[in-house]
Amino acid sequence: MSSSSGKLGLAILGAGIFALEAHVPAIKASSDIIDFKAVYSRSSRTATSFSLDKQVADFKLDVYHGDDGLEELLKRDDIHAVIIALPIPKQPEIVEKALRAGKHVLSEKPIGPDVASAKKLVEMYESEFKNKGQNLEWRVAENFAHEPAVLRAAELVGSGKSPLGPVLYYDVKVVNNVKSGSKYHATEWRNVPQYQGGFLMDGGVHSVAALRVILGSAKPTHLVGQSSLHRTHLGPHDTIFAITSLPSSTVSPHGDPFPQPENLEMGKSTPSGTFLMSFSAPRTPEGTPQVYTITCLNAVLKVTMGGKWTVEVLSEDPSVLSFAGAAAQKGGESFDSVGVKEEVRQFAEKVLGKSKDGEVKNNGEPRGALWDVEFVQAALRSGGKEIVLADQ
Repeated sequence: MSSSSGKLGLAILGAGIFALEAHVPAIKASSDIIDFKAVYSRSSRTATSFSLDKQVADFKLDVYHGDDGLEELLKRDDIHAVIIALPIPKQPEIVEKALRAGKHVLSEKPIGPDVASAKKLVEMYESEFKNKGQNLEWRVAENFAHEPAVLRAAELVGSGKSPLGPVLYYDVKVVNNVKSGSKYHATEWRNVPQYQGGFLMDGGVHSVAALRVILGSAKPTHLVGQSSLHRTHLGPHDTIFAITSLPSSTVSPHGDPFPQPENLEMGKSTPSGTFLMSFSAPRTPEGTPQVYTITCLNAVLKVTMGGKWTVEVLSEDPSVLSFAGAAAQKGGESFDSVGVKEEVRQFAEKVLGKSKDGEVKNNGEPRGALWDVEFVQAALRSGGKEIVLADQ
């Protein structure tokens, strides 16, 4: 599906900060295959302001607002796809509306405000639209799942089949400071969130997605967590800490809660790990980077997100060092952050049928994004009790 120019006719639903600062540059980077046509916002003022911004003015976008405006936009035959970047509670409703209007959809993360609404949306898409009729494409815009550094780390881990060996355990530490009144906090729908977890759900799914992609089939199956609030402007919660546990099937047949190595088949047990995320840290001169430390049988893999992403492999095993390459050994292989550009490009290529054979990527798979929400929700609601994570 494309216009006479052979490009994908695209509109953005949502005219907020991220749409302007991240999605617009990504659309520009794929202007050879995307024809950016329109913007929609709930308010006329916001939509008009977006269309007149210096980054967007040259596109001469058509502007729509309100319920009637959305209906009018979705009726246009020359708009084949939409990027949805609206407040989290509104996302599922608008995703379904766009699909039923025959539009391909790239929707911002999280996939929904909770597991129930997200699961209902995924099941509706799979039963009514995926590989059926118009064969509409729906992907979730989870940029961490598209980051080259994250994909490189996943390649190195190789689900336990690489020289690094199977994953034994992992540690994720994501510590941030969100100042009261800062640009994202000042957004009305974030300031008084109508969804669980506040920034923990909004931002937390990023880090969970990165962990999911890196671990692959070794992603955790059980979780025990605690949530807390340390700064009142970040309510309802600003910190979660979770421990992933081994599945009950790994307990020894004698009922020993501490199974001995001889009772475990190497590479078959689910690795355990810790996950700390907080938005209530003090402000520091250098800030605190996100760090994912994956300990495998033969090496330690460190993925760090600071100004750039780095991937570093620590090992004394010659086969591991040869496999990782020199760049990953000396302070880490460096990657620019281009996840939003990648997700937009891959989405457009898939819809247009321009992906090369064997190279169709779907790092925005809705069921993967559903698992991300489930992980965060489990950490928020666990209260110290074990929760089994569904295998999405």
